[in-house]
Amino acid sequence: KDIQNNILISKGEPACPGVGLGAVHKIEQYSDLNNTPDNAVLVAKTASSQYVTVMDRIKAVVTDTGSCASHFSSVAREFNIPALVNTGNAFEKLTNTNIITVDAGNQVIYEGAVESLEETSGKKRELLQESSFLLKLRYIMDFISPLQLVDPQSSSFVPEACRSLHDIIRFSHEKAVQEMFGIGTRKGGRRKGAKKLISEIPMLFYILDVGDGTKKENSASREINVEDIVSTPMRAVLKGLLHPGIHWSEFFHFDWEEYDKIVMAGGIISADAARFGSYAVLSKDYLNINLRFGYHFVILDTICSDISSDNYILFRFSGGGGSFSGKSLRAGFIKGILTRLGFMVEIKSDLIDAEYRHGSLAIMEEILDITGRLLGATRLMDMYLKESADLENLVEDFMQERYDFS
Repeated sequence: KDIQNNILISKGEPACPGVGLGAVHKIEQYSDLNNTPDNAVLVAKTASSQYVTVMDRIKAVVTDTGSCASHFSSVAREFNIPALVNTGNAFEKLTNTNIITVDAGNQVIYEGAVESLEETSGKKRELLQESSFLLKLRYIMDFISPLQLVDPQSSSFVPEACRSLHDIIRFSHEKAVQEMFGIGTRKGGRRKGAKKLISEIPMLFYILDVGDGTKKENSASREINVEDIVSTPMRAVLKGLLHPGIHWSEFFHFDWEEYDKIVMAGGIISADAARFGSYAVLSKDYLNINLRFGYHFVILDTICSDISSDNYILFRFSGGGGSFSGKSLRAGFIKGILTRLGFMVEIKSDLIDAEYRHGSLAIMEEILDITGRLLGATRLMDMYLKESADLENLVEDFMQERYDFS
């Protein structure tokens, strides 16, 4: 068919073939989903299963990164929403509210509405609907494909609510990710096999190697040096924490909040007890790190490998010893930095949840390095930030490699 409309993008991977047209609605943060208009084309930098909350009212999805094998792609196919992923620069090239037509199957995005293309696509989908093959396949798929468990925050997100294999996989995947993300929050003694990290950072820190994350020369020792770590993500985070622009005071960082609870209750325990330390569970390309800075904690879970489609960073930050205003201002500052780095960020009070996906190995290492610097620079920020603070200027200063804000 002869189409006169300008071609805006002609690349990507068809996560779900089909044609959808509508106004562009860009998603920079998950909060933008709340403003998604009906019949829009959702455009984002990364492909996320969070988009399931608006699948019932959008016409298509376009993302800069992603894979046809991702969970998001399977959700798009479940809802039969045309989805074009891994376009590279759609978020930059497409303009908010402009009308576009997405031909996901042919990896083309047209300027304006190509209604004839959408009509033709709709007719093609109906050709085999009543074939004996599809009737049998539909019967089987009723036990496999329907997805009911779409919202992990819902009270109905429980094993008893699973009604298909897709539900079981979705539930298992979500709980597995939560388990990895929360591994460092549990209290308790030093994990078997964990070694004390010796570094210039004034912190009680333990390393647990679960696969080729450290050198083997000193395997019998109960201590490990920074130079002995070969885990790609851990080396990147430590590079940031040990950046010469980060000035560590003599203040020793561990879980002061838990220590205070024990002492105030009349208990006696050494400040050197392993339960107050920070932990890193790591392998060559994986890291789950739990950092305890005084009265706040940080959890970072990441895969940093040569395969971009596998790479992600999950980040959680909460707590602090300052006032509510100081903690909130620090949360806003951290959000500003993470947003600049390309994270999707959510804030609830002083709790920050953020994620970054599908970066190349070099980009992942750079982001983890900067994240390490961010953690070092903000460890006491809630104590001295005032309501008059210009967060945007502070964010700009940080991006220009100024890390001392006290």
